[in-house]
Amino acid sequence: MQSIPPLVGHRGASHCAPENTLPSYRLAFKEGANRIEGDFWLTSDAQLVCIHDSTTARTAPHQPNRDVTISTRKELENVDVGLWKSNAYKNTPIPTLDEILAELPTETAMYIEIKQDDPKLLTAMFKTAEQYNITLDRLTLISFSEDIVKHAKQLAPELKTYLLHRLEHQEEDGTVASYLEQIIERAVSIHADGLDLKHGPLVDRWFVDKIKKAGLEFHIWVINSAEDALHYMELGADSITTDKPQELRREITAELAKR
Repeated sequence: MQSIPPLVGHRGASHCAPENTLPSYRLAFKEGANRIEGDFWLTSDAQLVCIHDSTTARTAPHQPNRDVTISTRKELENVDVGLWKSNAYKNTPIPTLDEILAELPTETAMYIEIKQDDPKLLTAMFKTAEQYNITLDRLTLISFSEDIVKHAKQLAPELKTYLLHRLEHQEEDGTVASYLEQIIERAVSIHADGLDLKHGPLVDRWFVDKIKKAGLEFHIWVINSAEDALHYMELGADSITTDKPQELRREITAELAKR
């Protein structure tokens, strides 16, 4: 039977629990995610907090909106980012990287998405990992920022880094190949270890072959159906990010058993 690549819990197991919270990560651990993924911003007092947006408006809609980057950790402590998902998660706070790494199982790794184009986040990340004895082979930095990826590799060449990219449709004939090749060239030029791409029709056999030939890994997000997962597995995905790691693994396994 074909082996299933690592499944990455997108913001934890966010199909059920509120994204980027300790309950979501604990559920992802329970569901057997090989890796977890989280989004990080730096507070005004240099704490790495896990939240996707730069403000609390979306995940704490019932509370006054706060800008994460100009707030202190203490000012964010009482922000409830669980109630929007379910009453069962009322009073769930925004976690710090410290709190997540403190619970990271030894067999699980983490994708850390840096949301700000600020090297201070890298310093804070390395300091936190060292504090919790998390070796860099258990962490992967992912970012849409080429500067952040480049700087991370300069600071720690052994750290895995993936350049995130959301592929856009190219209207004019003849531009697609050039567009895709430019993405690969940018990743290679900053010494990224791979591309982490949003799924879509432009991610085809030709493109993935080009990625691999350039010496880059190929990762895909966010996949929640076995049909899509199997498609990208056949293309050679090195990991698949999903909102529902346990359910997706079960569905993939069932489909593979039919072959």
